[in-house]
Amino acid sequence: MTINILDHAAPRTHLNFTLSGDSIITLHSLRTGRRFTYRILKAPLAHTSLYYIDLLNGTHSDDTFYPLGRIESMNYIYSHHSPILSDHESNLAFTFFWHNLLFGRIHPDLEIIHVQNRQHT
Repeated sequence: MTINILDHAAPRTHLNFTLSGDSIITLHSLRTGRRFTYRILKAPLAHTSLYYIDLLNGTHSDDTFYPLGRIESMNYIYSHHSPILSDHESNLAFTFFWHNLLFGRIHPDLEIIHVQNRQHT
């Protein structure tokens, strides 16, 4: 597993990594100190513009992820079947990150950590 802190990378770099098919990113607020780790999985080939967003619960060694939502045609949609509430900080953080990313912005108080998934060799 390779970890890259790319908080000053171009938004396009973050977008490409996030939608690479099987990525893990951590969003770290430099203002609050809060961190949330997400796994973004591309759906089977029949759904080429669909990605599933899961939230890590615990540590990376646990690999316990809970469904949070999906990206469909570049729109983030919270899943009402998620065990995480829609107003939870983790959902709000991803919504904020994704909205800004689509407009080509990265908030200066946001550190984005790319974790190269073990399936990427």
